[in-house]
Amino acid sequence: MSTNPISFRFPFETQIAKLSPEVQQVHRTTWNAITDLQGAIPQLKAQIDANKTAVATATKTTNTNTSSQTVIPIGSTIGTVSNQTSLTAYITQQSDYGAFILLDDASPIAITLSVLSSSPGIQLPWYAIFLNLGAGTATLTPASGTISYPNNLGAGSMPLTAGNIASVVFDGTNFYGYTVPVPPADTPLVAHKFFKAYNASTGAFTVDFIAESDLPASSQVGVFGATIGASDVNKPQFITVPYNCTITDWTIMADASGSASVDVWFIAGSAPPTAPNIPTSGNKISASAPIATSTAQSAAGGATAISTWTTALTIWGTLAFNLSSITTSTKVTIQIQVQRS
Repeated sequence: MSTNPISFRFPFETQIAKLSPEVQQVHRTTWNAITDLQGAIPQLKAQIDANKTAVATATKTTNTNTSSQTVIPIGSTIGTVSNQTSLTAYITQQSDYGAFILLDDASPIAITLSVLSSSPGIQLPWYAIFLNLGAGTATLTPASGTISYPNNLGAGSMPLTAGNIASVVFDGTNFYGYTVPVPPADTPLVAHKFFKAYNASTGAFTVDFIAESDLPASSQVGVFGATIGASDVNKPQFITVPYNCTITDWTIMADASGSASVDVWFIAGSAPPTAPNIPTSGNKISASAPIATSTAQSAAGGATAISTWTTALTIWGTLAFNLSSITTSTKVTIQIQVQRS
């Protein structure tokens, strides 16, 4: 910048005359800068005004939508009730957005979930809550795409059973649903009965007595036996086996100390009304190790005593105890213990 331009005034020259030349130059440079700023202000104002005009013009641009579809203002339907009770078929609408859709019929209910391109169509965002108050199961089927819900991703439809409520949301292509679990129903205590089953759809428990078939086979044991007198030597006593089982051990007790020997026979059979088969000595399963006492009033045999036996018995077969000899004692009671299999 030149020194002392024509447009520059120095009304303070007399005041700075006594200052050193360096200080005088600083004052003059400062005033020159102020003059430059003052001259720039009108130029900047003109640029600002031009930008304001351009912004105002852009703001006035209008987009026109010629769609003939009725537009439901976002949020105006949230929390409302869409009462579709007594209907067995329904197609969702845009007006169902955020609403409780009530269903109530004894027959199955077919629900079609509208999409962007269907007629009627919906817009995004879109979700709804379905409440099935009736006995009939409602089936929610997308007009296109899939519906995913817990344990069933990308399904073609989602069931909504009686008494259940489900939230369904649309992402523009597919639907996603979640059924709220039904709380357990109050189930009063019933004497001697136990909880047997639970229905997640209704929240109801089933109570019943414990059946024999409910128990593990390994926990079920039984006893087969007979009492035989001395007059019944070689007169076998017969028993029908009511279930599959395995012999585990035996016991024998007499009316007095003595010796006795009892063979065990078995033959397979068929269910009634087929007559039972009758075993003979040729069907002996106790091998050469009979149930026996030896100068004693009682005895017992476990796994070792029956190690040579054929221990498996089948349902509807016939078991026989044959007293082959008895001394001193006049009567014996024989029992074999079995475990159900």
